Amino acid sequence: MDPDVARRLRRSTLEELGGAPEAVEEALQYGESPFSLERTCPAPVLPQPDEPHLAVWRTWAAEAGDDPFGFLQGKLGQLCVPIVPGISSSDAYRAVARRGEPFDERDFGGRLRLEQPERLRLFVHEHPAGALPVLATPHRADFEALSRAFAFRSEPEPISPSVNARMIAGFIDWHRVHQYRREFEALAGPAAWPDEMKRVAKEEPWRFHDRIMLTCAKPYSAVSAADLGLAIGEDEWVEVSDRLRVEHEFTHYATKRVFGSMSLNLLDETLCDFMGMTHALGRFEAAAFLRFMGLEDFPVVREDGRLTTYTKGLSAAARQLVAAVTVRAAARLEALAERHAGERVRMLLALAPLPLDLIASAEGEAAFAESWEAAGRLLAAPVAVGK
Repeated sequence: MDPDVARRLRRSTLEELGGAPEAVEEALQYGESPFSLERTCPAPVLPQPDEPHLAVWRTWAAEAGDDPFGFLQGKLGQLCVPIVPGISSSDAYRAVARRGEPFDERDFGGRLRLEQPERLRLFVHEHPAGALPVLATPHRADFEALSRAFAFRSEPEPISPSVNARMIAGFIDWHRVHQYRREFEALAGPAAWPDEMKRVAKEEPWRFHDRIMLTCAKPYSAVSAADLGLAIGEDEWVEVSDRLRVEHEFTHYATKRVFGSMSLNLLDETLCDFMGMTHALGRFEAAAFLRFMGLEDFPVVREDGRLTTYTKGLSAAARQLVAAVTVRAAARLEALAERHAGERVRMLLALAPLPLDLIASAEGEAAFAESWEAAGRLLAAPVAVGK
């Protein structure tokens, strides 16, 4: 669809929903999609190859046994650092996390310990976006400890109770760095290592950096099975929630690898919930999605709902307008999911370029049909074979 036509349709939808001019402009800017089918990677779009660090993590998952946390502490020194305010600015922390020096408990007055390490699981989850290592625990305190160790430099940062999954990207895997250094110095000698490290950091960061996922088995979005009217027990709902949550996070990974973008934005989160729900529940239910977002009683927007988190930078008027768009778009997404059940990858590619206010517009069906055809052509494109 022509971009100017699409923007007029979006504006018309926002005005129809009662948006004042300032709120409409704000919502238009917020709702832009960063995803474009014309700028995706060459075919095949999916599946994507695994990132290089997977080879090591597959070995670790097989070798970790019944104590994956202890095993990983022996590989990743920064995972040994205790969670203490201000510790990331200490010389001892910099030595371990930034220079890869061995962890010494005497430098920190102890080491990080989990409350229930026996419940931690390490496994590799296969996915069309590429496999990733997953550290999963049902114990909330341990999930928070791991999140702080990996994502917050061992600082006791607050973590929202609604956050039960986290993608950790770009942390330095010193085990792999040291392994590569030994191999390099055996060929080029120790004197050449400093220049090689600078080169790799600039040109081949994948040699030094890993990506993993952390999950905590809790009801999705802190919503119970009873709240959703599901005919399953709460224990089963936690299992379903975990499948939904993992697929949600891997959809973020898919948009990053296919479109080069992932963010804490309502469009991203809607796409990820769509893929997570169709994977774990076999369908997309608008009512369940709106409850996850805190919109079950719209026009009331529940303050502890996820939509509030994703729209923190918006004015109150723009947030209310975006909420109204979300309610209308959810109904259309439910209908589209029923119509195209079983074609989830194509659905992801077709929906990603469409702002929610375009999906919710009077021409939302036509916009989707055009994007659906473009996604089909992309998936059917022949794979280029190197000479």
